[in-house]
Amino acid sequence: MATIQNAVKVMVDKLVADMSGATPLNPEEQALVTTAISKLSNTTTLEAAVVAVAEEHIGEAKTILESATQATNSASIELVKNADNLALINNLPSLLGAPQHKYGEPHFILDYYDNACVDLHSLNVNNSYGARNAISLVDYVTGQFYAYWDGGNQTNASNPAILLNINEQGEVSKVERATQLISGARVNSLMLLRLDDGSVCAAGFNPTNKLFSVYESMSFKVKLTQELDYFKIYQHPETHEIYAVNAELLHVLTSNKSGWKRIETRFANESAFEIWGEEQGCIEISSLSLKPSNNSFNTIGSVTGYASTLAYLPITRPGYYVEMAFTSDGIKPVSATKAQKLARFSAERINNTQYMFTRIFSSRIELKSYEGRFSAILESRTPTNAYTNSTSYDGHHYPHLIVYSPIHRALVVDQRFYFYYSGGSGIAQTRNRVYFA
Repeated sequence: MATIQNAVKVMVDKLVADMSGATPLNPEEQALVTTAISKLSNTTTLEAAVVAVAEEHIGEAKTILESATQATNSASIELVKNADNLALINNLPSLLGAPQHKYGEPHFILDYYDNACVDLHSLNVNNSYGARNAISLVDYVTGQFYAYWDGGNQTNASNPAILLNINEQGEVSKVERATQLISGARVNSLMLLRLDDGSVCAAGFNPTNKLFSVYESMSFKVKLTQELDYFKIYQHPETHEIYAVNAELLHVLTSNKSGWKRIETRFANESAFEIWGEEQGCIEISSLSLKPSNNSFNTIGSVTGYASTLAYLPITRPGYYVEMAFTSDGIKPVSATKAQKLARFSAERINNTQYMFTRIFSSRIELKSYEGRFSAILESRTPTNAYTNSTSYDGHHYPHLIVYSPIHRALVVDQRFYFYYSGGSGIAQTRNRVYFA
């Protein structure tokens, strides 16, 4: 046995040496190793010899494995540290395709013959009044835009109140009515509520009867009403639950409830509720409401760009408006955009006479989002009438910028156009439109 064991040891040593080198075992050596292992397969001596040889290589493999494990752990740590950057890179194609990340300034062209815009109302209607009250909400979480506006005391079938939605695909939908949703001489309050399920509803508060009404999403139908002790409403930035007080008790509104849920938390007065709201880290959303007016109006009948009035074209806005943004941190106000002017860009003579009219007004304008100000190019073009020396036919009526959505690069504008046709009479037409850049 000792002789065989010695033979096996010699062969194992040679096996190890040759396996480390470039010379393989020849057939005779392979046969000897096979015979020796076969004869000693049941002996502890062979097991010890084999294990001894294997352990040398296991030790080496263990070292390599530990080194690889350390490298893997380091890579994992770096991966976690850079997760946000990796997510941004993975999402980069969709970001670059999103309207608010498109390269360059948005360029809006207000043109009667724009075939890409969406007509909301007033098709072939002669109306001289625009929006007087407007409120809008840009939802950066769902990628949607909501707005409401009306014409003040000139709200009617030709100039209706409109509730607008532009969804994440840029599709436009609206509902309208011939009377204001919430009227009053700057007394009642109008809101857009963003609920916890992502839906947005109009809502209004009447301080006379202290009644708070919530409408169905994208509808002028009342969904529920609730008496409130005072017009102070909070929203939690994470749960998006809405809180108010009635009969000194806390009431909670969520999308899965048909009404307000009463909580046995009592507030002696409005100040106590304010302290609670601050302690909970809530956002006071009642301050983001609009107080609409029903005893005034905005005109879109003014005109310029003919003869001596060539210098600029005013861009008007609603008399009263509120603009908001909803982000992962909750709802927040957007600072107001001031009224602006477009400069004279190109002009022509009428019938080769001394009368001039401006064909195009164009300038860079300032718009706002919750992230701050940004610029856009706004251009107003008038159709060619070429009839007579008349302001009505050859001028530009003041464009009326109602609301805008930065995430859709969309402007909602009221415009008025005046045409001459061969019958000898003029035709005035008004367009209430969504223009896309």
